[in-house]
Amino acid sequence: MEDSALNLWVVLARAFDAVERHARASIARFGLGTTEFGVLEALYHKGELPVCEVQRKILVESIFPQHAAVVRRAVGALSAREQAQAARLLRTLGLAAARRLTSLDTHD
Repeated sequence: MEDSALNLWVVLARAFDAVERHARASIARFGLGTTEFGVLEALYHKGELPVCEVQRKILVESIFPQHAAVVRRAVGALSAREQAQAARLLRTLGLAAARRLTSLDTHD
């Protein structure tokens, strides 16, 4: 008998690993670590910074769009509609798992 919850976990972990390998390879091309890239991504989405020198050094306009294209290719096996559906389902799963984790912490 197949345990669908455990099967989902294995499939989810393998899918995440495969997509993450694409993302890490993309980030590494720019000589960045994941933490550094995370900062750049945040800055990209927050818009212009008052310190022009920082913005020039991080190359926001050239790095993030190229990385986003790599991630889009990595998940391209799903249509845009399927990607949106997967995101909704995984968001629901993640939020519920986080709530259950919090409730476990309060009962210990």
